[in-house]
Amino acid sequence: MRERWRTGTADLVPADLLFLDETSTNTAFTGLRARAPNGQRAYSTAPRNHGPNVTLLAVLCPAGIATAVAIPGATTRAVFETFVD
Repeated sequence: MRERWRTGTADLVPADLLFLDETSTNTAFTGLRARAPNGQRAYSTAPRNHGPNVTLLAVLCPAGIATAVAIPGATTRAVFETFVD
């Protein structure tokens, strides 16, 4: 399997490769840990999924991020195809 992959990709130029990545998060995300002075307890509240979801589409190239877009909510097929175009 690896040998077949190596021979099939031998002619690729790494500098020409682009990778499309998709990730999402809820904007109300809160860390699980807090800090307080020695001997004192840290108190806080954390909202749970009470904010909008945001999806990030980004194209990665050898030099870094080539282009990116943040989309409110989930990515649809139409949004994804428009970004690829």
